[in-house]
Amino acid sequence: MIDYNAPIYVEWDNALEGLRAAHEAYRRQLDEPSAKTQARATLAVTRERYDRALEKIV
Repeated sequence: MIDYNAPIYVEWDNALEGLRAAHEAYRRQLDEPSAKTQARATLAVTRERYDRALEKIV
């Protein structure tokens, strides 16, 4: 049985939530060129964090 309260899964879940939030922020800021650049950078960093967390599980 998988313990979803284990730190590895908590880290992954937090990274997933961060990725979702960064994606939503990016979508909201598509019309503003300066904000879009910052949102894109945040999304890239968050995606990398998610990928690292996912690698630990797989």
